[in-house]
Amino acid sequence: MCIIIEVMYLNDDDNSKVKDTDSPASATQEKDAHPSKIDTQSSNPDSARHTSDLARGLALFSQIGISMASCVFLGILLGRWLDERFGTSPWLLLLCTFFGVCAAFVSLNDLAKRNK
Repeated sequence: MCIIIEVMYLNDDDNSKVKDTDSPASATQEKDAHPSKIDTQSSNPDSARHTSDLARGLALFSQIGISMASCVFLGILLGRWLDERFGTSPWLLLLCTFFGVCAAFVSLNDLAKRNK
C-alpha cells in the first residue's frame, strides 16, 4: 500500500500540517486541489530508469576516453620534453608514450573494477 506524506503550508498562518493519505485517489485529489504544486516524479518509472542508465553509461564512456587520452597525451608531452632536454630523440618519447599507454590501461582496469 502506498502511503504519501505531503507537507502543505497554510497561507493564513505560519504553521504547517502534515497530511497522510492512504490511497492514490486521494493523492490525486490533493494535487487537483493545489494546482501550484508540480509533480516532479515521472509518470513512467521505466523511462526515468532508462534515462538514468543512459546518462550513467555516457558518463562512464566519457570518463574512459578522457582518462585514456590524458594518460597517453601526458606521456607524449613528457617524452618530447625529456628528448629536447637531453637530446635523446626519439627514445624517451617512445618510452614515455609506452608508459602512458600502460597507465591508460591500468586506469581502464581500475574503472572496470569500480563499476562492476
